[in-house]
Amino acid sequence: MEQIVSNLKYILLGLYLLFLLRFLFLSFKDISDIWLYESEHLPEQWARDGKPRGIEPWKFPKLSWRDRLYKPALFRSSAVSPMLWIFVNPEWANNHPEVLKYFENLRKHVLWWNIGILFFMCLIVLTLDWQP
Repeated sequence: MEQIVSNLKYILLGLYLLFLLRFLFLSFKDISDIWLYESEHLPEQWARDGKPRGIEPWKFPKLSWRDRLYKPALFRSSAVSPMLWIFVNPEWANNHPEVLKYFENLRKHVLWWNIGILFFMCLIVLTLDWQP
């Protein structure tokens, strides 16, 4: 019986982690939606950001052969911008109220992910069997 309870604890922790991953992927989707909005409505700003393509590259405009050849994907997407977007809106977004909902969703999902993963780590520490 004790073995079943021990296994059940780890199964529940795994299910909780799967639930948390939802918020992580939703935040990736929010970033992709922001870049998609930027590519559709503000193509100059999107080009200045390095033409990032998000997690759904088929929704974005096709890159020219020059962009594909000279700018590998690692250098083309600006990884710093989404981390800053958690704390502050870029200047171009303040003039577009319809994109502000994506920023709000991004902050909400990142907050839930951070709180949840912190709680998950506490649960891991509490479920460990500390035997000398």
